Amino acid sequence: MDIGKITQLAHGEFGSHARCVYHQDLTGPVGQTHLKIDAIGAGDFVFVDSAITGSNPQHSSSADGLLVSVDRPVAAGNMGSWAAANVKDIVLPAAFLLIAVLERPSRVSLNAQFVAGVYAPSLLMNTSAALIGVTSQFRPEGVRLNLPGTNLNLNRPSIAQALQDKILDPQHPADLSLAIKVDRTVAPVAGKAWLFVANQEGDSVVFNFTNLTASTEIFDLRAGIGTANGIHYRASVSLLRFQIWAPPA
Repeated sequence: MDIGKITQLAHGEFGSHARCVYHQDLTGPVGQTHLKIDAIGAGDFVFVDSAITGSNPQHSSSADGLLVSVDRPVAAGNMGSWAAANVKDIVLPAAFLLIAVLERPSRVSLNAQFVAGVYAPSLLMNTSAALIGVTSQFRPEGVRLNLPGTNLNLNRPSIAQALQDKILDPQHPADLSLAIKVDRTVAPVAGKAWLFVANQEGDSVVFNFTNLTASTEIFDLRAGIGTANGIHYRASVSLLRFQIWAPPA
């Protein structure tokens, strides 16, 4: 998604006076300031992972974005690597929209014992109960939107094959964007999640959170790569932009 489409999405959810309260642009010359807006006081990114021995979480910056990666040394368990805005001591808006623009998701084998598994660019909220949010799962049957940590078994269909091909085009890959709206002004807490390929919506779903309330503490908001199964591979993705939007003050 380009900046104009992101703004259009936020205005559609919160009105024309919606505010971008946090914006990281991870593209451009290495060494430049990537944190463009920080009206909530979260500060620059920190880097977090699943703390699995041997998972080798890494991140590196280039003009093409922030590359984050993780290895799978064991077959069981979820593991990942993310860039995160630390919001532990911050009062977030009662309603907000998270958006992450990502590119070049990949999975490469590490040795002859490689077993393919599901990997997923992800946009998540870290709470005391779970990592909750939206991912783009790369599965044998296709690419689909998924809502980990919500306890909702929505079983979204795979996005159109033409969109999958655009994401994985080796010469000119399209970016994929994940977005999730959280509205804690109502009970149960209302949500909506989207998966975009470039500026085209691949899938979206409206839902209610089952394990998130107005008082649930959120420790960080993160974007990066996760894995669910398989072994002896490295999964990676480049993070281009990360934004938090809120209704008018």
